[in-house]
Formats: sequence, C-alpha cells, structure tokens
Amino acid sequence: MVSPRSEPNKDLPLTPPTSVRKKQNNNNANISPKLLLKDLLQNDRLSPVSSPEKKLIRRQRTIRRPKPNSVLSIENYPQIKPSQNQSNDYLKVILTNSQEIVVVAGAGISTHAGIPDFRSKQNGLYTKSQKNKSLMDLNMIYSDESTTLQFNDLMVSLHDKSINAELTPFHKCLDKLANEKRLKRIYTQNIDSLEKKLENVSINNGKFPTLVQLHGSIDNTKCNKCNNIKPFDPTRFKNSNNNTGSLIPSCLECEEMESVRAIAGLRSKGVGIIRPTITLYNEVHTEGDSIANIINYDTKLKSIDLLIIVGTMLSIPHVRKLCQNMAYSMKHGRRKKGHVIFVCNEPPTQSILNGFDNNIDLIVLGDCQSLYDYV
Repeated sequence: MVSPRSEPNKDLPLTPPTSVRKKQNNNNANISPKLLLKDLLQNDRLSPVSSPEKKLIRRQRTIRRPKPNSVLSIENYPQIKPSQNQSNDYLKVILTNSQEIVVVAGAGISTHAGIPDFRSKQNGLYTKSQKNKSLMDLNMIYSDESTTLQFNDLMVSLHDKSINAELTPFHKCLDKLANEKRLKRIYTQNIDSLEKKLENVSINNGKFPTLVQLHGSIDNTKCNKCNNIKPFDPTRFKNSNNNTGSLIPSCLECEEMESVRAIAGLRSKGVGIIRPTITLYNEVHTEGDSIANIINYDTKLKSIDLLIIVGTMLSIPHVRKLCQNMAYSMKHGRRKKGHVIFVCNEPPTQSILNGFDNNIDLIVLGDCQSLYDYV
C-alpha cells in the first residue's frame, strides 16, 4: 500500500511548464517587459534580460552604443543584414523603441517630393546661382525690380510645388511615429508645409504644437501694415494681375479701408503690401518669442530619449545652436542617456562636429527616405 504522504498530487504538474515564469529575487521580477526595455535603452549597454514575452529584448543583449560620431552608410539597405553591422542594429533599435522623439528637419526631407533645397552641391538653389541667395534676403528682394520679379517667381514656383507634392517615405515615417504617440516635436526649417499634410501630426497639441515652423510657411501671405493674413494667391504675385501695376502686391483690405475713409472724409493712412509668411535673412521672426519658449521647454525636458537631425547641414546658426544645446542637455543634463543621430547625404564639416563636442552617437550617411524601412 502506498503511503498517503508519498502519493503524488494529480492537480499539480510534476515540473513547471515552459510558460510558467519562476519567481525572481531581483527587483525586475514585477516589471513589465515594455518598461524594462525602456529602462535598458537609457543605458550605454543593453544588458541581457530573461523575458520570454519579448524576443527583441533577448536580441539586444549584444547591442552597444557606438563610439561618438560613428558613421553608418545606409545606401545599400536593405541588402545589409542588421546582424552584420552593429551600428545598423543600434539604429534599428533606437528608432523602433524610443518613446519621446524630437526631429529637427531641413529641406533635404522634401527633395524626394520634387521641392528643391538650397545648399546641396548638385541641385541647391544657392549653388545654381549666387543671386538666388539674395532672393531670401529682406534687404535685397525689393532693392530693384529685377530682384523683386525673381523673388515673386520663386515664391509662386515653391507654392505650386508644395501644394502638388506627395508625401515622401520620410514624411510617412514621421506620421507613423506620431500615430504611435512617440513623436514629441518636429522643428522644421522648411516653408513647404508638407508636415501639415500628415494626418497624425497636430498643429495644436496641448501646451505647445507638435509642429514648429522655424522659418514660416508659404501657405499664407501677410500685410506689413494691417497684419491681415490670407491664403497665398499666386495671381497676386504676377505683374499683369496686380491692381497697382507694381511688382509688389498691395493689401486689398487696406485698399478697401482707404476707400471707406475717403468717402467719410478722413485722412489716408496708407496701403500696406503683402508677402508670403516666411522669415527672410536680416528679419526678425514674428513668432520668435513663442518658438524660443518651446525650445527652452524641450531642452530642459528629461523625457526626450532621441534627437534626430535630418535633411540639413546646419548652416543656419540658430538651428545649429538648437541642435547643439539639445544634444548637450541629453548627454550631460538630467537625462544623460538620450540618443542623438545625424542623418545627411554629405558628411558634416569638422567645425559642425566640433560644436557638438562628441554628443552625436551616430552619423547616418544616405537618403533619409531609407529610414522608413527601419521604422
């Protein structure tokens, strides 16, 4: 006869199945894989984790943060397998798992849509003609009729390309990040307003907007006298259609007000001129104070874990300073463990790199449109 004490309990398995997680004595026992992964991404090395629910975590155990200013070429992606390149794997991990992302974008993200940039060596507007640079200078565009005519033609051309442009793969990448609630902010130097076409990018989102247009937008025009804002009308910037016959279109609201004042016997106050709502060289940004408040807020925000600098060579001083300050804060401020990547077609100059003081983790050389495959 078998003793009752030695009789096996049929209600319990003899050995725990593989799906049963054994109790751990460390502090990570009750932490979810998602939170554990987020914690690991803030360390210089992603340590091994025992988590059967997250295969990706086990795969990350050998991933290290690359040396500062490491270079990765993505021209051959996806032919290069992630396992063959540690930096490639690092890029994939941070783009997939970062939760608070800030993007500083330049004209390079829109060239795929047929909108020219300004400084690229092959097709940049400034490299094609030195005079093109003066077309964006407030002190020059109204200096003579020839320059004003070229400025008007450039604005009409850019507006036409912008409204007819289709979203690029990189813009869709931004929209995907926004849909996943992982895109904190987009600082864009572009005036084409393609970012406004993104369904999940909110213009007004709580205290600050998700999209910050550093140099204004080609969407609208503004009167320099009454500050009236209207949608951009290309016909107003063609000489044959201006009411005054001038190359500089006048404000229709001001003209109407002048007619009313004349009938009432009041003295004239003058008629303003209209111009696209873009910020030119040698001009103070009309929303500079509000943009500065957003930048200061983001620079001090400790939750941001990834800064992406893309489509720009950082030739504009205030944009360069924005990136350098934010990168420094992510490396030496309260965050300390954030990631910084610089995506560009051409290697950044040594003076640019010196300004970052080794705070760039990875320089990604190649077309930014390829990042869509990583995300």
